[in-house]
Amino acid sequence: MNTNEPKRIYLSPRIELMIVEMEQGIAAASVSSDVQQSWDNADDDNRTIDW
Repeated sequence: MNTNEPKRIYLSPRIELMIVEMEQGIAAASVSSDVQQSWDNADDDNRTIDW
């Protein structure tokens, strides 16, 4: 170790936190306006599927 070098100052790690309060959620603004009010009442699919 070279004794001619000055000691470095220790900087302790720190955690910063930012809380962002939103009026709406992120996904709430991406919903389309045409909401389906009832399920499609189609017949059941009774096919035999070979795996």
